[in-house]
Amino acid sequence: MSNEGSLRRRGMIAAAIGFCVFAVVLASAASLTVNSGDLGAGTDLVASCDTDGVTTSIATTYTSGTGYTVTSVTVGGIANACDGMAISATLTDGSETALGSGSGTVSGTSKVLAVSGSPLASAVTKTHVVIG
Repeated sequence: MSNEGSLRRRGMIAAAIGFCVFAVVLASAASLTVNSGDLGAGTDLVASCDTDGVTTSIATTYTSGTGYTVTSVTVGGIANACDGMAISATLTDGSETALGSGSGTVSGTSKVLAVSGSPLASAVTKTHVVIG
């Protein structure tokens, strides 16, 4: 009988320790803060300087034997609130693989970004733009 009581006591102690460890982990996760200025786990909505979106167009050049390659991306319709902010554009294919990119600083309502990587125009399916 003393063995049964001892085992029961050990089980209760193990359960209490497990509960305490769980409570500490849960409290640590609950105190995780997320904001747009720090990199870490979590998500946060970051307000944009341009609430109505932008337009994009690409410029190409033809090279014999290669075909049409993208040389630049023009981002238009940029809000004045974005002036002075960093801007980047990444060209991707249908699998979201980056094919080329360009970056600069917003100065006005449109920005032409030179594209590195010389992606084939026929492979580009999307243009991703980040401002800020």
